[in-house]
Amino acid sequence: MDGQPKSPKQVMRDHIKPACAKLGLTDVCWLTFRRTFSTWGDEVGVSAKQRGVLMGNSAEVNLKAYTQATDQALRDGVERISERIVQYCSVSNGMVN
Repeated sequence: MDGQPKSPKQVMRDHIKPACAKLGLTDVCWLTFRRTFSTWGDEVGVSAKQRGVLMGNSAEVNLKAYTQATDQALRDGVERISERIVQYCSVSNGMVN
């Protein structure tokens, strides 16, 4: 060991991939972590701009390249929209659709 930091490739090979293999996770790469960070950040309300700053890219790149739509996030969105439909289209509000 020469006192120099390991390269990202070495860290992935020597530490991350073996740990992930023990967890039953395959095909892990740095993109996996970037997408996970961005997607989870989006789900907890961290803006695309903030995630871009944290990840070293723009809000646009963050949204297009890294943020994924998860099944749970989609279900939550449908529920919020459904609640609004029920709220605004009920007989008690005098609205009929």
